[in-house]
Amino acid sequence: MKWVIVVVALVGAVISPLLLNYPADQAVAGVALVLTAVIAVTLLRRRGPRTERSPTAKRTGRASAPEGEGESAPSLTEVLIASCNVTLTHLGDQARGRYRQLLEATVGVHEDTLVQHLSPADRPGFALAVDIDGSDVHDTTSVLLVVREKAILSWISGRGVPRPTSVMVPIADHEQLEIVERLPRKGRFQPDRIRLRLRAEGHDYFLDVFDIAGMETVVSFAAGVAAGSVTLESDQP
Repeated sequence: MKWVIVVVALVGAVISPLLLNYPADQAVAGVALVLTAVIAVTLLRRRGPRTERSPTAKRTGRASAPEGEGESAPSLTEVLIASCNVTLTHLGDQARGRYRQLLEATVGVHEDTLVQHLSPADRPGFALAVDIDGSDVHDTTSVLLVVREKAILSWISGRGVPRPTSVMVPIADHEQLEIVERLPRKGRFQPDRIRLRLRAEGHDYFLDVFDIAGMETVVSFAAGVAAGSVTLESDQP
């Protein structure tokens, strides 16, 4: 707004002598002054009301929170996405790219089902694309999401239109999620697999994951995070 006022003032200062000293140019000068005023009003209307933002909001591009409120906790979807990123950071460089594509495609199918078991207090853990050993499982990849004190397993099952099914397993001991054996590869171009056992009350789930660089570390850390014996850097004060 300031620069608009300056422009109008300058134009007025130039035209005023014409209005006073040169009567022949009064008509032209008067029209110019009117046009300048119209342009100034139009620019002010287009500019619209100005919204003040905090310095932090200017840097991040996010709207500032109301006064008196601190930063909000991550949303449930953000917890899921961050868990995928934690998994990828622990994998080997060569394996990370291909596994990222698999994880993104699989988690996208199960996202709504997984977040139903999360709470606002949950923090990121680990997310794995798994195959469940069982006859009631549809022929697609399932997802295991592990956060503190619980593991969430989502898979596709049912006849007709397949729908995601899920279960939440409370975790109190890191031995509830463990590696039990290595399996031969299913196809010529697929890597070997690692079989995991997820111990639930009255039932064990056997899950197959790709035996790629860093996967054993991911499983070990995931079990520790669930049991509370491992703390991720993002959760440290």
